Amino acid sequence: MSNPPYPAQSAAIQSFFDALARLNRQSEIPAQEIISKSGGLSPFGLDPPWAAIKLQSGPSSVHKPGQDARSLVDAARERCAAALGCAPREVIFTSGGTEADALAILGTRPRKVVTTAVEHPAVLGPCATVPECVRVPVSGSGELDLDALRRALPGASLCSVMAANNETGVIFPIARIAALCREAGVPLHVDAVQAAGKVPLDFPWDLVSLSAHKISGPKGAGLLAARKRISAVQTGGHQERGRRAGTENVAAIVGMGAALERAVAQQPELEVRLRALRDRLEAAAREIPGARIAGRSSLAPAIP
Repeated sequence: MSNPPYPAQSAAIQSFFDALARLNRQSEIPAQEIISKSGGLSPFGLDPPWAAIKLQSGPSSVHKPGQDARSLVDAARERCAAALGCAPREVIFTSGGTEADALAILGTRPRKVVTTAVEHPAVLGPCATVPECVRVPVSGSGELDLDALRRALPGASLCSVMAANNETGVIFPIARIAALCREAGVPLHVDAVQAAGKVPLDFPWDLVSLSAHKISGPKGAGLLAARKRISAVQTGGHQERGRRAGTENVAAIVGMGAALERAVAQQPELEVRLRALRDRLEAAAREIPGARIAGRSSLAPAIP
């Protein structure tokens, strides 16, 4: 076997992956979660649903097994509402973050939507079906152009932005974005799928989307919390106060309630831990000749 053409670079790359492997072992957190991808199912997202799995009845049924299932869904709704600081009736359970984003955007029936150029496809997809869609640019470091956002908002029916980018981890200034939206009289939807469990969820919003599996809960559950009127996109039954038809996934919803409650409670401690691990990993990456950490600058803070 011939020698690699760039031995210094190859050694640095090997050092980076060695550092990633060490961090994975030390942190007991899956490597994919360290680099801001989906985490595994943790015990607190796994244990509560087992009781719900035994209940085969739908929570809309009027008989005893159905009402037992309804009680579990209602309890999970209250846990999620408490974690978000909203009323339980404002929580709409969905099949995941993608559906929650689509419901937030299409369920408000917007004529013009303002979003950003770096949103997840779960947001960009439904935005593309709106009669007018403006995508606000970001800088090379991932910082949102707030002046461009201000200019785009007049006449908009909805502004939809992410709390943290799923690729770079860059955190958007939601409080400042919310202030601009208030000035323009535009409702704000925040896609907080990537931010949940990593940063505090104490920012202003009119609608906010979350996904269970991003906070070590079960796949197949998400939610949209809505402080404004939402029209059903998936029609049929009367579930979720007529805002999302279909029999609720009781076990996944119970798991999401437990996972979100735990994620919010542990976020301050976990942020410190992950930030230290991220800094060590990035230090190893910077040793690779020509490498650049995307979205890392003093102007654009990032999730740990």
